[in-house]
Amino acid sequence: MAPKPRIPVPLANVPFNLEQARSQGLTKDQLRGRSWRRLGRELYISARLPETPAALLSAARLRLPDGAVFCRATAGWLHGLDTPACNPIEVTVHVDCYITRIAGVVIHRSKELEKSFAEGLPVTSPVRTVADLGCSLPLVDAVVIIDAALHRRLVKVNQLTSWVADHKGHRGVRRLRRAIELAEPATESPMETRLRLLLVLAGLPKPMVQVPLYDRTQPPAEPSPRRRVPPPAFHRRRRAVGSGFGGGSGLARSRPRNRAFTAIPRSGHTIAEMPAPLIIEAAINGATTKSRNPNIPGTVEEIVASASAAAEGSGRD
Repeated sequence: MAPKPRIPVPLANVPFNLEQARSQGLTKDQLRGRSWRRLGRELYISARLPETPAALLSAARLRLPDGAVFCRATAGWLHGLDTPACNPIEVTVHVDCYITRIAGVVIHRSKELEKSFAEGLPVTSPVRTVADLGCSLPLVDAVVIIDAALHRRLVKVNQLTSWVADHKGHRGVRRLRRAIELAEPATESPMETRLRLLLVLAGLPKPMVQVPLYDRTQPPAEPSPRRRVPPPAFHRRRRAVGSGFGGGSGLARSRPRNRAFTAIPRSGHTIAEMPAPLIIEAAINGATTKSRNPNIPGTVEEIVASASAAAEGSGRD
């Protein structure tokens, strides 16, 4: 029977480097065994542990110079935003740092690191993280990130505007300023952000978001929770029209969203539905592209025009 492998307690649940392994009595030959998994150059983890983003980032930290912080999409993930953690791993170092290359890591340089901690790892502060993403991503993606950060109360609008005012010469700051202008903290999902921008950038007025509606068919004496209607994504008060996105083309709506589409007309409003696949295609290909899906007729502009016509018709009723 083969001897049971020795796994030192300090190394059982965390990534470690070769120096740390040797301090616990392990050799490089032993680390080639089935008990260990190699994560990178002289970086290892117990084979019993899954190779999660958190584990990969903890391992990457062991290779970083002093003072380095995770930034941009990596920092966004650590702060709880829906950004890729390790594709690639992004790090900011001081402009005077001697390090020029780390395998598997994208290095950015800055005079101001604005350091904080998230999930036990050094990261750029929430404001700096959102600002970096807003400066580097396309406009719509930048607004998606800012909406999510504001909705989660990770940052405040005045913090972002102050950062912009203090960094007027920063690359991408004009895009960040525009993204802040388009942001809406009440937005609850990336698809709502994309739909709102699709309407606004097509020339329609900025809609109201998550407006409470009530079922007019219920007696006033009924408790308000029973009369409350799930709100549409957006609302235009003057036209009494709600805009929302549905599954469309065979993609099932969630039950709350399906209930909203059924109940909204009982509140005296008109609903204009934008199919979700078309919003995605518009985000990828631009608003002038006709959908490749045969179940979605017309271009984005034609559907936006239809929503506008629905609003005008509702206003005349």
